[in-house]
Amino acid sequence: MKLKIKFIVISILIIVAIAITTVFSIRIYTASFTKPNITVEAADSAREQGDQSIKTGDIATAKAFYQTASEIYKKLGDTNSAIDLDMQIKLMPN
Repeated sequence: MKLKIKFIVISILIIVAIAITTVFSIRIYTASFTKPNITVEAADSAREQGDQSIKTGDIATAKAFYQTASEIYKKLGDTNSAIDLDMQIKLMPN
């Protein structure tokens, strides 16, 4: 009788451990698809697109690209680039 109870308890613990591992694995897997593109390359690309918008005279689009790049730089800890872009945005005509 005691052997059956031990077997049942151990079986339940193994099943619970497998279930928990599966749930956390699925969460980690799905979280990797929802991460925003926060890289230096993404910030540089947004900045370059802002530069191109300035050249074509589209100030509103340039501001949007610069704002995006600034936010990415801030998240990456590159405050100098973020401040530079923030100043460029402030100096642009409305």
